[in-house]
Amino acid sequence: MTVMKNKSLKQMLEAYLLEKLIHATQIMGEAGQRKIAVFLKILAFDILRIRRTYVIETLKERLNISINEAKKIAEKTYFNFFFNSITMATLSFGSKNKLLSAIRVRGFENFAKAYEKGRGVIILSGHFGLWELIPQWFSANGYQMTSVIRRQTNLQVDEIMERMRRNHGALTTDSGYGIRDILKTLKSGKLLGLMMDQNAGDKGIFVDFLGKPASTVPGPAMVSAKTGSPLVLVIVQPGSDSNIDFKILPPIYPDQFPNNSEGRTMLTSRYTDLFCDIIKKRPEQWFWLHRRWKSVTKRNENSLQSQ
Repeated sequence: MTVMKNKSLKQMLEAYLLEKLIHATQIMGEAGQRKIAVFLKILAFDILRIRRTYVIETLKERLNISINEAKKIAEKTYFNFFFNSITMATLSFGSKNKLLSAIRVRGFENFAKAYEKGRGVIILSGHFGLWELIPQWFSANGYQMTSVIRRQTNLQVDEIMERMRRNHGALTTDSGYGIRDILKTLKSGKLLGLMMDQNAGDKGIFVDFLGKPASTVPGPAMVSAKTGSPLVLVIVQPGSDSNIDFKILPPIYPDQFPNNSEGRTMLTSRYTDLFCDIIKKRPEQWFWLHRRWKSVTKRNENSLQSQ
C-alpha cells in the first residue's frame, strides 16, 4: 500500500512540474527557453548522467567518429531534446496562426501526389527534431490525422500529452489500434501517423539501421501492402533561421515491392535507409537515448547460449 501511495505521489509531482514548466515556457521568449534547456541538459547529462555512457559509445560506433566528437554530439543531443520539446509544447498549446507561421514547408507536392490517390496516406516519422508538430500541422491545414502512439506509464502526464497533441485537431490512439480501425481511417482518405524508429522486439523486421541490424516495427509496411496506401516520410527540424523546416519526402508506393514477407522487408528497408540518411546529416537531432539495437543484442546473447 505504501509503495503504491508513493508511486501515486511521484506521478502527481511529475505531472504538476510538467504543467508548471509548460505554463512558464508559454510566457517567456526563446532566450528564456534556451536557459531552461541548458539547465535540463546539465542535470541529465552532466549530473545525473542518464544513459550518458551508452549514448556516447553508440554515437562513436554508429557514426565511426572519435570519442571526443561523440561526446560533443551527445551534449548537443541532450540539449536539443529539451529545447525541441519546449518548442513543440509551446507551438502545440499555442494558436493555430502561431503554429503555421513558424513552419516552412518543403515538398508539399510530394504529399499532394500521394493524397490524390484517394487511399489515404501513411505519414512516417521518427524521434527526430520536432516530430510532434507533424500531426499538428496536417490537422491545422484540414488534413485529419490519427497518430498511433505509446501511452505514458504516468496517466496524468499522458493526459497532458494528449491535450497537447489534440489541440489543433489531431487525433491519437494507442498501439492497440485495431486493423479494422486502421483500414477505416485510410479507406476514408485520411492520414495515419506511424513512428518507425523504435525497437520492435522479437516481432520486428530486422533491417540495417546505421550500419547494424535492428528490430524495426513491421506495421507501416504491412498496412501499406494491405491497403495500397502510399508511405510518406516527414522530417521536422530547426531551420537555419528562426523558422522550422518541415520537409516532406517523395511517396513510396507498396506496389513497387513484392506482396510477400520479402517485399515487406524491402519496403521497410527503403524508408529506414531514408531516415538514417537524415540522421547522418544532423545526428544531434535524433533521440540517441533510445536503445535502438536492444533486440539484436538479446538475439545474439540467446544464440551464444544455445551453442
